[in-house]
Amino acid sequence: MPNLNKSFILHILLVTTISTLLSGCGFLKPNDNKTQSITQTTQVVTKTETNLENNQANQFADLQDVETAGEIEDLNKLGVFNKFIVGNEFKPYEPITRAEYISWLYTAYNTIRSQSDKIRLAPPNIQAKFSDVPSTNEVYKYIQALANAGYSVGYEDGTFKPDQPITREELIAIKVGLDSGKASQPVGVADLNSTWGFADSKDIDKRYSGYIYSDSFKYNNGGNPKYSRSNIIRAFGKLGTFQPKEPVLRHEAAATLWQVDEFGNATAELTLKRIKEEKEEMAKDKFTDSV
Repeated sequence: MPNLNKSFILHILLVTTISTLLSGCGFLKPNDNKTQSITQTTQVVTKTETNLENNQANQFADLQDVETAGEIEDLNKLGVFNKFIVGNEFKPYEPITRAEYISWLYTAYNTIRSQSDKIRLAPPNIQAKFSDVPSTNEVYKYIQALANAGYSVGYEDGTFKPDQPITREELIAIKVGLDSGKASQPVGVADLNSTWGFADSKDIDKRYSGYIYSDSFKYNNGGNPKYSRSNIIRAFGKLGTFQPKEPVLRHEAAATLWQVDEFGNATAELTLKRIKEEKEEMAKDKFTDSV
């Protein structure tokens, strides 16, 4: 049985029992609307918990021993991957393309953030932002949406390169910019070394340096990397070298999506908890109205 409030369950059982006794004595007919409503309400509450636990389109079968499996499963319960992954393989160790990441990012962000913070899809008649992502491209609406919202996700030559694997420095720059809602000014190697201490800080593209600096270790909560406020820590763990040009793997990309703000107030875990509480409260209200 789902883990519902004990007093609420006792309340349901008590009212159901009384209704049954009354029905047996002839005070209520077996098909009385109240009795039916009580039964239906109990079913709704039970189904709420079951649906929350089985909300994903697929149960991925290839996440054994994957460091970020917990984050992926939370996002999957929210339906973040439903439109993009067919079958039960997440393929955690394959590189993720730039188009895939933007599609996941848009979906996770709008699923977890409040209504007032959601990013709107671009109007269908607007001019394409990138020359290699026409409006006929299936991922156009996600890429164009972030561009229209003011988050630069392309290249200086006006292209997006949707099928190219996204690199670590590119992903962090895009994600941190969206988390903070603002651009970060470039910083020098000395600043990166003072926060991260990467042995290869000099290899980080100047355009992305400010975002990587902003995602610095000072935002790490410590302990479980899942609860780190740092995208870098959640995705890659503690690093001695950042390897900025390295393609990001799918499980690493998913870990960055688990939290979509700077301070840990917008996470997949908190969203699942809120949905569960709202459904239980709704079921209680329906039950109260029925008795």
